[in-house]
Amino acid sequence: MYGTSASLSPHSRYRGGGVEDLEEELHSLSRLKIENCPNLTDFIRGVASLRRLRCLVMSKCGVENLPKRLESCEELVISNCPNLRGDCWGDLHSLTKLEIENCPSFHLGCCSLRRLVVSSCGVEDLPKRLELCEELIISNCRNLRGGYWGDLRSLTKLEIEKCPNLKSFATIHGAASLRRLVVSSCGVKSLPAALRSRTSLKELEILDCPKLIDLRGLLSLTELSIKNCPQLRCTSESLPDGLKTLVISPFCEELQSFPTFISYARFQHSLERLELCGWAILNSLPEEIQRFTAIRFLCINKCDGILALPEWLGNLFSLRSLTVDNCEKLEYFPTAEAMGSLTELEICDCPALQERCAEYTGTEWFKIAHIPIIQINGEYIRWREGIKTNDW
Repeated sequence: MYGTSASLSPHSRYRGGGVEDLEEELHSLSRLKIENCPNLTDFIRGVASLRRLRCLVMSKCGVENLPKRLESCEELVISNCPNLRGDCWGDLHSLTKLEIENCPSFHLGCCSLRRLVVSSCGVEDLPKRLELCEELIISNCRNLRGGYWGDLRSLTKLEIEKCPNLKSFATIHGAASLRRLVVSSCGVKSLPAALRSRTSLKELEILDCPKLIDLRGLLSLTELSIKNCPQLRCTSESLPDGLKTLVISPFCEELQSFPTFISYARFQHSLERLELCGWAILNSLPEEIQRFTAIRFLCINKCDGILALPEWLGNLFSLRSLTVDNCEKLEYFPTAEAMGSLTELEICDCPALQERCAEYTGTEWFKIAHIPIIQINGEYIRWREGIKTNDW
C-alpha cells in the first residue's frame, strides 16, 4: 500500500530521545508500525518529524501524545495505549482514517476524517468538524452521552454499540447521505427526529436497546432488523412500504404471540428476505407469512417450539433458500412438492431434523433429495454444478 515501511517492536527499555541520526534515515518513511513498547513514553526527534509518513500504527505503547509533525499522514491506527490522551494532535490535515481502540484516557481532538472508529475509550463527545466523514463506528464508550455532533453531511454509515449512557443523539443534523444505521446496547429512547425526513436511510438495525420506545417515520427503509427491545411499540403504520429484508425477534415484553400486524404491513409484495429469531412461544410457523408473496429467503432461528414446517410453505412460489438453525424440536419438513421451488437448504444445530435428513437413509431425505444445494452443520452434502446460490 505504501512505499517505504518500518516496524519497531519490543524495545522495552527504550524511553525516547538521544538518537540524533535517526531523523535522516527515516526521512522517506511512509509507513511506521510500533508495537509492544510499553516504556515508550515520547517520540524521538526523528520519529516526531515524519513529514512523509502516510500510515502510523501503534499498539501497546506508553506514549501520551502523538508526534507533532504528521502533515502527510492519511491513516492512523492506535490500540491498547492506556496513557494516550490525544490533547496534542499537531498538524493532521491529511488524515482520512482514524481507528482508536482500548485507549481509556483518550479524548478526541478536532479533525476532518472520512472514517472514524472509536472503541473502548473515554470519549464523552465527538469532534465538531466531521463534514467529510463517511463512516463513523463507536463501540464500548461508556462515557459517550450524545450532545451536539456537528455537521455530518457526508456520513453514509453510522454504527453505535455498547454505549449505555447514550440517551439521545437527536442533535444530529445534516446527515442527508446516511444509508446505514446500527444502534446496539445503548440507552436511547428514540431515534433522531431528523432521520424521519431522510430518504437516503435504507438499512436499520436496532439490537438490545431496553429503553427504545418509538420507530415511527422511517419510511424509506429497505432493510430492518429488530431484536430485544422490550419497550418498543411497533405498528403496521410505522413500517415502510418497500421493505425488502426483515429480521425480527420477540422485541417487546408484552408480545405473547407472533405480531399479527406484520401480515397487514404494506410491504407484503416487496419483502424478499425474512428471518425469525428466538420465537420460543411459537409451536408452528405463523400462517401470516403466506401473505409475503415475494419471499426468496426464509430463515428460522431458535424457534424451539416448532415440531414441523407446514405444507403451505409451497404457497411461497418465489422461495429459493431455506435456513433452519438451532430449532431443537424440529423434526419434519413438508412434502417434496411443497419444497419444490427451493434451490438451497441449510440445516444447522437441529439435532432431531439432521438425523432424519441423513443422505439416502433418513426418513426426511426423500423430501429434500431434489434440492441442488444442501448444507448440514457447515458441510455441503449436495452441491450441483451450475446452480446460482443466493447472494444474501
